[in-house]
Amino acid sequence: MKRIAMCFLAYSLCMSAAKKERDWQTGKVIDSVTSEPARGGAVKVDTHLVTIQGGDSVYTAQERPAWHGWCLLVIGDQVKYAPDQRRLYVLDSKGGACRLDIVRQEKRP
Repeated sequence: MKRIAMCFLAYSLCMSAAKKERDWQTGKVIDSVTSEPARGGAVKVDTHLVTIQGGDSVYTAQERPAWHGWCLLVIGDQVKYAPDQRRLYVLDSKGGACRLDIVRQEKRP
């Protein structure tokens, strides 16, 4: 019994240590565009481009595919975001977490 308890404790400590703390920042959604279906019968995956203006950078990120449900990102809303290499983690207005692929990152003038 002691051995099982020790294994459970060690496992839970490892799992909590594996979670990465994000450096959340506040930004504003300044643009949101969803692609239109292709014409002529071609199959196209819907993409959703979102532009978020932060304190020192402007991020254009891509959310896909649509069949998993979009984040609720409304133009003009304040959001929390955390950049991590080529990904942008965003907390939408309902508190849901989204992972977007960064397409472009620009420094604000």
